[in-house]
Amino acid sequence: MFLSLYHSSVCYRLNVLIFVLFYLACGSTDSIAQAPISQAKNLSQQNLISEHVLPLKKVTINLVIAGIRSIATDATDFALPGKPLHLKPEYPVARQIVDNYYKSENKNPGGHCLTISKSRFAKAYKDVYGHSFREDLPEAIATKELTPQQVFRNLFTTATKSDPEWRNLPREYRAKGNAGAIALAGLGKLIDTEGIWSGKLRPGALVQVWWLREDYEKVRRGTEVQKFDPYGHSFVFLGYELDRMGAIKGMRIADQGFQSYRPLVPRDYEVWWGVNLQI
Repeated sequence: MFLSLYHSSVCYRLNVLIFVLFYLACGSTDSIAQAPISQAKNLSQQNLISEHVLPLKKVTINLVIAGIRSIATDATDFALPGKPLHLKPEYPVARQIVDNYYKSENKNPGGHCLTISKSRFAKAYKDVYGHSFREDLPEAIATKELTPQQVFRNLFTTATKSDPEWRNLPREYRAKGNAGAIALAGLGKLIDTEGIWSGKLRPGALVQVWWLREDYEKVRRGTEVQKFDPYGHSFVFLGYELDRMGAIKGMRIADQGFQSYRPLVPRDYEVWWGVNLQI
């Protein structure tokens, strides 16, 4: 009993002392001196000393802004697991081809696929450099029969023949159409079927495909066109189509309107060659 009363008395005195110290800290010394002890007791018992009336302390917080990885939003971008987040044209002419296409009011002009893909390449090149790409074709690609311009044209249009004019062209570039011609001229890097469908193409790349491998082989060896009807196609690559898991399921293209109404898929053709522009 004695210990309990003693403990209560000590607590009471401590409360009064805290109250007095608080007002002294707040600069209210005169008010505390004039206040009766009983008033201090009542104030203490009413729990007016609480966290809400404790003096505020200024705290400085240093915020660290972490780097945020940007997310591709443009129509020419896409993301793949384990691949770079952004997939954009890496060189000016490729970017110009894509920009020209999306800004065009006539995206399906009709005509021959080779003519359209070549005109899109030629216009973009001139838009960027102010002159025709033909002026920049290296003399080293000429043959005994053909000038650099003729070599480029024959490869681009897959002008297959059984005479030396065709067979003297480098075999590795024959039958690859736009891709072969541009790669031979040192204006881009060839991408084969496996590379294409593993995500290596960049928007603005030009692509040549063949429905049947046997036709591709005939054209590469050299044959008279009128003896068979090879089915190939030439177009501009715009971007990949992905499934929900992020895997490539198709590609968007720009052609004369023949197939650009839908994404192409691997089973559409047996042979695929593309060229990523490096100009």
